[in-house]
Amino acid sequence: MLRRVVWFLIGTAAGMGGSAWVMARVVRAREAVTPASLRRFAILSVADVLEGAGTRLRSPNGRG
Repeated sequence: MLRRVVWFLIGTAAGMGGSAWVMARVVRAREAVTPASLRRFAILSVADVLEGAGTRLRSPNGRG
């Protein structure tokens, strides 16, 4: 019986610790999302798409 109580307490502590860790990560992520960071992400995404399209359109022999 005592073993079950110990395992329960360990599980409860691990659950609370994990929840606190996740909450801290969520708070940091929420602070990182700003209009400027979203704009930068959008611009970089469009640039990546254009670069990929340019690579696909380029001929394999390098003439074009």
